[in-house]
Amino acid sequence: MANKIRKQTLSLGSYLESVKEEDVRSDQDVQRMAEQWDAGMMNELIVTVLTDDYIPPVILGEENLEEACQLWIIDGIQRSSSLLKFRYGFYRITSALENSIIRYQIKKLNADGSVCHDCEDNIVWETAEFDIKGKTYDELPKELKKKFNDYQVETVVHQNCTMETISKLVRRYNNHKAMNASQRAFTYVDRFARKIRVITAHEFFRDCEGFTEKERKNGVYERIVCEAVMTMFHLAKWQKQGRRMGMYLNDNASDEEFDILYEEIGRLKRAGCHRYKTIFTSRDAFIWFALYHRFLELGLEDKKFVGFLNAFQTKLHGQPFEEYGGCSFDNIAAGKATKDKRTVHQKLAMLEFLMMGYLRGRVRGKSRQSA
Repeated sequence: MANKIRKQTLSLGSYLESVKEEDVRSDQDVQRMAEQWDAGMMNELIVTVLTDDYIPPVILGEENLEEACQLWIIDGIQRSSSLLKFRYGFYRITSALENSIIRYQIKKLNADGSVCHDCEDNIVWETAEFDIKGKTYDELPKELKKKFNDYQVETVVHQNCTMETISKLVRRYNNHKAMNASQRAFTYVDRFARKIRVITAHEFFRDCEGFTEKERKNGVYERIVCEAVMTMFHLAKWQKQGRRMGMYLNDNASDEEFDILYEEIGRLKRAGCHRYKTIFTSRDAFIWFALYHRFLELGLEDKKFVGFLNAFQTKLHGQPFEEYGGCSFDNIAAGKATKDKRTVHQKLAMLEFLMMGYLRGRVRGKSRQSA
């Protein structure tokens, strides 16, 4: 009796040729449609191949027909269709690619164009670089084309299958949840990832009812920490898009900034601020962390900040501002563009004005723009 599973390693060029010629088919009855990845996903996959990094095995199902066997893609259809589109579909790598310079080895040539050899008649190699942004497969140097086609693809073939069996396998292998936007953005701030995880494990997050367990699992806490550091120390360079924020912090933030946030969250917890569940939420917590950072510059006791939280929660949240057309903080916060740079500046300016007015014993309906 044949083994149920057969493992094979193929060159990428050979595998894609099999898909192109329908020896391996991507349109199994219950399989989702191919070509669902966006340009960013396709770019990263192509770079993975050209840098000879790891790609998980493609899972295939082998259907027994009367005169032959047909292979169907069970898992790996988006990888297959993306690479097929680059190889045969004139896909052009977009400018959004982060690391677009590919290094590779080429034979060193003499002045007459002949291959250079050393004193032992060995070929002399040298390192070349090529920027793949905006390039199609046909525009790659021949060495990178060869590297692409020679890349080794692992396949796992389920043998002796019926179409019904393959459908069940499609359901089994695709029963997973991909990274959401927050989780993926977190991968771009790898320099500080460990520190961020330490901060998100702080008891402030654990005990604050404004945050949920679902948000913790979905990477929202990590997003809040990044937003807080960005607002506290890099507000002028605010990035709405999570990936860009992560990339900016990775290049420009410091360990000290994250340490300061951790220390200040600890002070907020000791002051009992975690009890204000309608204030410290996944939407606005980063603004309040930044406001508290500014409050500390005044050298006042934390109980003054707690007093402001009480006043804000009681009535100041609805205080209208003349320069915003009579809108209150609630009106601005309820808008859809909550992470736009202009909105973040407005919300922090409003809160700082209300806080300073409260601390001075007066509140007027006009704010100043924060720096």
